[in-house]
Amino acid sequence: MMKKIISLILLVISSQYLFAQEEVYKIDYTLFVDDSFKSNLQDIDSTNENTDLLISMLEGFKNESLLYAWVGKEKNKIQSNYLDVWIQLRDSKAKTLVRLDTSNSTYSTIAYNGEPNLLLKPVQLSTETKIIAGQECKLAIFEFDFDDMEIEETSKIEVWYSEKIPQIVWGEYQYLIDVPGAALEISTSGVSFIAKNVSKLTVPNSFFDIPDGYTEVDSLDPDYSEMFENIEMGEGILAYFDQDLNKYGMKKENGEIITEPIFGSITPFNNKIAIAFYDLDGFALIDVNGKNVSKTNFEYIGFDPELNAYQYMLDGRMSMMDNKGNPIWKNSYEYFTPFTGNYSIISENGQSGVIDKKGDIVVPLTEHIIVSNDNFHYITEEKNEFKAYEIKSNKFVISGYTFLSTTNSENIFKASEDGENFGLINKNGEVILPFEYVYISDFTNGLATAMKNGENEEVTINTQGEIITE
Repeated sequence: MMKKIISLILLVISSQYLFAQEEVYKIDYTLFVDDSFKSNLQDIDSTNENTDLLISMLEGFKNESLLYAWVGKEKNKIQSNYLDVWIQLRDSKAKTLVRLDTSNSTYSTIAYNGEPNLLLKPVQLSTETKIIAGQECKLAIFEFDFDDMEIEETSKIEVWYSEKIPQIVWGEYQYLIDVPGAALEISTSGVSFIAKNVSKLTVPNSFFDIPDGYTEVDSLDPDYSEMFENIEMGEGILAYFDQDLNKYGMKKENGEIITEPIFGSITPFNNKIAIAFYDLDGFALIDVNGKNVSKTNFEYIGFDPELNAYQYMLDGRMSMMDNKGNPIWKNSYEYFTPFTGNYSIISENGQSGVIDKKGDIVVPLTEHIIVSNDNFHYITEEKNEFKAYEIKSNKFVISGYTFLSTTNSENIFKASEDGENFGLINKNGEVILPFEYVYISDFTNGLATAMKNGENEEVTINTQGEIITE
């Protein structure tokens, strides 16, 4: 019950801020290694094979998109694609921070402010400027609080930030909380984490939500005592973890090795196909023999149960493919949501639209944000006003509420007049469930769950707004 309550609280928080959604900045980060860094390493020990290996590894990162960030006014989403793969959801207004593990469909809530870096002195803001990825940036300097630092270049971190883009903070970069804008370059000792591209696009508000089907856990940090236990993949195959390599391999239940430890993460089989992550080489579909069947590697792969197919991202474009990695759509998009019934919301060139299961556009692109959909309607946010439209006819249905959302029912909408108390209305605006609830789920088989404001127990309701008692 506690997990449900926490999930409901998170959903209510996100619902209250849907009307504040604006255009999102998408930032692609890569790594740049200056010759001075390589020279300094080789000067320390030119005969050390580990030094050459480190330089080679860092060179391999060059121009690779190691981190994506989608940055809105109050919410941002960060996806790491190197070494350790994770997704972070941050809400600067609600002061919440959530980390997702896509390989296991789990998430954990972590401290919003993180651990401060006690080795750094207070930030120094400079008036110096330069252009990075088309954005004007200012300089912030963090000096290390070491009295015995001998090399000046290694005694500070330089952060170039854009004041036009809201602040983002992740991982070990907690000191960015003191930078008045988004960091587009972080440099120290000849190594730079730098934005190679900044673009604007529009995403639905659900883009910043915890996906359906994710389970909350106390921590996503590795528990090696559990990792050494075999993970059931199905088909009589186990995934085993190598602590030295920090990777997974595959073996049969009788102990026969199928693959050496080569995967950063791996999912259970679905129709004899699993999703595997190869660290720098990205995601791929593999079969029961550990063979890459998708012919190429992708920036992202996720299974969509509505289509019984795989959503993927390649070269910054998303589309769908079958279980052999063959594209099944003729179209691709900047982003589209997992399917809700027969439809999905797309984002393309700062506009929103609706597509069907063939990937074809059924609701033309509009400059207004489409925030939700079901099989019957879609909802837009237009200048802080929510409006409902029919998908098939694209005809306007109803508006005039602070919050409006679909319910997976042909004639019913969730609505709120103040953004805090929610109820149900029909197409004519008639109230069928009073605005007294903090949470109302979508309908499944004609039933939904709801929780009244001030209470802590869920109730079940039907499409007439009647409470069903056992």
